[in-house]
Amino acid sequence: MFVVTKGNPTFSHIVPVMVPVDGGHDEQTFTARFEVIDHEELQAINREKGELGMVKAVWKGWGDDLVGEDKKTPVPYSDNLRDQLAGKSYVSAAVLQTYLKAVSKTRVGN
Repeated sequence: MFVVTKGNPTFSHIVPVMVPVDGGHDEQTFTARFEVIDHEELQAINREKGELGMVKAVWKGWGDDLVGEDKKTPVPYSDNLRDQLAGKSYVSAAVLQTYLKAVSKTRVGN
C-alpha cells in the first residue's frame, strides 16, 4: 500500500561522513533530519544555487549524536550551524548523498 500524504514529509537517516585526517579518513556518523522536496523544485534549487543550496533545502535538523569536541555534549540544531557544517565539502557531499539515496531507493526483486 502506498499512502498519499499532504505537504512535504520528513524523515531521519544516519549520515556517514568521511572526515579527512592525515593519511586517510575517519568515518563518523550522525543522524540527519530531512524534508522531502519536490523533484522539480529541487532541480530548480540546483540550477540556481548548486549542490550547497540543495543541501540547505533538504537538511532540516539532526539528532543527539552530533556532538561537540568533548564527544559527549549534543549540539543543538540551528540553520546557522547547519550552514557552517554544509560549507565543508565532505559534510555537504555526505548529507546530499544520503538524502538522494534515501528518496530514490527502490525495492529490488519480485
